[in-house]
Amino acid sequence: MIAVYLIILVAIIIYYITRPTPVRKQEYRVAKAGDVDHISPLVSKINDLSNKVFCFDGENVNIKDYEVFIVDGESMSNCGIHTGNGVLVSRLFNKQDINNGTIVIYEIDPTRYVHDHPDAAKPQYGFKIRQFLGYADLNRDNDQIYESVKNIDTDLGNTQFKELLFAKLNKARNYFNNQVVTISITYKEGIKDYSIHSFAELYGIVKYIIPESYMKN
Repeated sequence: MIAVYLIILVAIIIYYITRPTPVRKQEYRVAKAGDVDHISPLVSKINDLSNKVFCFDGENVNIKDYEVFIVDGESMSNCGIHTGNGVLVSRLFNKQDINNGTIVIYEIDPTRYVHDHPDAAKPQYGFKIRQFLGYADLNRDNDQIYESVKNIDTDLGNTQFKELLFAKLNKARNYFNNQVVTISITYKEGIKDYSIHSFAELYGIVKYIIPESYMKN
């Protein structure tokens, strides 16, 4: 009888030693690519990536050197970034040194959100992802700002997009009090739109998109 108990005990030990180790889930912040009125919870649980090293165009990149965000929404799909993608973000401290076309992370300003959405039940917090276009000095009129960015964004030659940019600039003046701000691009159901943000809202720049195979283990 003792032999039977020993066999059972050995079997239990072997089971716990050889069973697969469960994949640890790690919490990462969400970057909203779309309507922040319906922003996801501030964190998203995915497979732990903290010790991963990726290869991008022959360059080994260690994830621990960056902050990880999970993208929620399809407004950056034109840039190859989709819902569920992870992005490696480098904090941006010299906020006036960004090139047009760079993918950036903005931190949502809850005070501004309430100002722009007076009927909202509560302020929004978190982050959103956009494509940087250029700067705008709100002391200048819309035509002057337009002249400074029209050659960067050829769609501004279309009256529809020009008027859309002007509307966003006029709305921004109601909050930003004629300061220098940034213009960024997003897409709503595939149609280009513009966003205006202060330098204080700029959080970081997207350096790499995590390969999809690592996100869906």
